[in-house]
Amino acid sequence: MQKCIFIITIFLVTASLFAIKCPNCNHENPDDSDFCTECGARLRFTLEVRSNPSGASFYLDNIFRGTTPFSIDNLMYGKSFVIRLEKNGFETYKTTWTAKIGISPDVQEITLKPASGTVVYEIGSEPTGATLYIARIKIGDTPLQGTHSPGTFEMKLEKKGYDTLKQDITLSSDASNKFNFNLERTMKKDNPKSRRILRYASVGFGALGIGSYIITMNKYNEYKDNRDPDKMDDLYDKANTFEGISLGLLGAGAVCLGLSFAF
Repeated sequence: MQKCIFIITIFLVTASLFAIKCPNCNHENPDDSDFCTECGARLRFTLEVRSNPSGASFYLDNIFRGTTPFSIDNLMYGKSFVIRLEKNGFETYKTTWTAKIGISPDVQEITLKPASGTVVYEIGSEPTGATLYIARIKIGDTPLQGTHSPGTFEMKLEKKGYDTLKQDITLSSDASNKFNFNLERTMKKDNPKSRRILRYASVGFGALGIGSYIITMNKYNEYKDNRDPDKMDDLYDKANTFEGISLGLLGAGAVCLGLSFAF
């Protein structure tokens, strides 16, 4: 009898260790429950962590989960969690948070503070995706938000197909430090020298092509008028040869003429 009581006690203690206690009514539920079997309260939730700026490393209970914005599901109400955010140039954010049914939001919005001696800046461009350099150091692609020491620095934006933009920007703790720049498309550079060379080449090839065509026609006429069988084959071959040369020269002239319009 005592052995049975001991086994039952061990079973109940083990079951209680893995049970989920409802934070609303304290009823113990099976560990795979999503809702309380007594009051119907939701036992699990999905937490979304957002940061300003985004891209911060998100740690939950000192375990790296990803970068913000980040969502993590299957968390239990009533349990305390340690939230930590880290981002280069900003102070580390750390807090202990307990989720409460009907009170705690499922979304945590966290604004990071810039590290001591730095200011926050925002730089955008039209179009987006330009590579940003500050003081000749590559920062990233626009739009972006970061921190930097105050002062005046050379800024550069580069994007394929657009002119490189360079100018000085001043970052100050007294200003918003928000910038947006319009990039201009790179225009084709005028190259009159190349254009003239190509057009001269086009005229030269054309003239040679016409001359070869005239020779071709003469050879064909000689072939028609000739009655010597020994010379007929030779004249025919020469006529075909000059015809091919004339077509090649005329084609080369056309290509040069077309290319001249690209400069």
